[in-house]
Amino acid sequence: MKFSEIFSIERTPRDDWFDPILSVETRLFLDPFLLYDRERGHFVGSHTEVINFFNTAFHFAARSGGSTTTASWHRAVNMLVFPEVEELCLGYTRLGTKGAGSGRELSKLVVEALWEAIQAGVKQFTHFEEICILREGIGADRISDITAALIWRRLALYTAEVCAQHVILTHQTRYRRGWYNPDEGRWTSLILHLPQNPPAARPACPPGDAACVPFHGFRYRRPGRPAPEWL
Repeated sequence: MKFSEIFSIERTPRDDWFDPILSVETRLFLDPFLLYDRERGHFVGSHTEVINFFNTAFHFAARSGGSTTTASWHRAVNMLVFPEVEELCLGYTRLGTKGAGSGRELSKLVVEALWEAIQAGVKQFTHFEEICILREGIGADRISDITAALIWRRLALYTAEVCAQHVILTHQTRYRRGWYNPDEGRWTSLILHLPQNPPAARPACPPGDAACVPFHGFRYRRPGRPAPEWL
């Protein structure tokens, strides 16, 4: 059943959120490029937040000199470990909604990609398409997981707003890696209020409809190319 059906919501033009099926993942992903194009409400500043995060990881990778044994390399790997935001019910999982997220092995692949960008002469990132992390093992679903994790508190606040509008009961939930605090340079915990997903027995969080696109391709600008292309 869809989110709107479980919570008996009669949607209006104000309801611009994606209505996910809560028992299985929908084959859509969050397009990080749309963060830049369509920021509003709780999502104002999302693109900058994501870029600043990757620039921090980029600098750690640069300080490592490409050596996987340095503290800087390990710090970059640790900060790039993302759990899947299961509450969105988006991804490739065919049964249920529990995907793989972005674990330590994938985190290492991202740091390797950042180091390759450094060797290619990249100094810093200003737009998401400049972050050269698309490679074997890191596709649209992983990029979506990473994007969702980085703007998770914004997604949760947006969902809380939807719940208040439709008088939906929410429950307090603590997330150990809820937000990357740039001032402290580490992931910190968050206590969020979200509705319960009955089929999965955990919170639900419908994303904004404007940021969701099908899993048929991923827009990405290769180094030296003037405009984004679909992969």
